[in-house]
Amino acid sequence: MKYREVSKGQYLIRLDKGDEVIGSITAFARDENVKAAFFSGIGGITNASIGNYNAAARQYIAKTYKNMLEVGYLNGNIALQEDSNEIMVHAHITAANDEDGIVVGHLFGAQVEITLEIYLRAFDFELYRKNDPETEYRIWHL
Repeated sequence: MKYREVSKGQYLIRLDKGDEVIGSITAFARDENVKAAFFSGIGGITNASIGNYNAAARQYIAKTYKNMLEVGYLNGNIALQEDSNEIMVHAHITAANDEDGIVVGHLFGAQVEITLEIYLRAFDFELYRKNDPETEYRIWHL
């Protein structure tokens, strides 16, 4: 992973082949003391675990895509878990390949294939997620 601050709180991040996507973004946030941010990116990934939330069952249904996916749009945010102050990366993805067509959903994890280019905008405040008892989902505490 390489990155450069291009303006106060704005970063260009390049993940390289083999980098784990969510882990790398989490490490970046920890290294740069980012406690609230939005990001977007493009590139290619493999071994991607992508899922969709089943509200009735209150759980994600995920599938792993072993072959390379071309990332048309990666977007997400960074916040802190209210009960532990741990960094939480929440990312969604729209990607495609020849076998599966277009894949959309929550990105649990993936390895970079060639590169993943990310623009990240950090904020100068702390954003927290807390557990919502009704949905059993961690939502922003605003």
